[in-house]
Amino acid sequence: MTVSTHATNGVISTGTATVTYTVNADFSGSATFTPSAGPAANFNWVVDSKGAGLFYIATDPGKVVTGRVERLDKDHKGEDH
Repeated sequence: MTVSTHATNGVISTGTATVTYTVNADFSGSATFTPSAGPAANFNWVVDSKGAGLFYIATDPGKVVTGRVERLDKDHKGEDH
């Protein structure tokens, strides 16, 4: 389980979710987030070339969600893979 926070139409909600994911050799992958309340959400993602974060996009019909996740550890220098 992981804690999740999301906003829908300006309403911020928190809860828990189960996350299943795959990681491919080329640093791309997919994930399914299944919250404790509400429908599951599916995403494709790819790790950036320096390993400092990833870009994601929703793959469910009718959903428009994209974003970036960044590493927060101050020691990460953004080295190439």
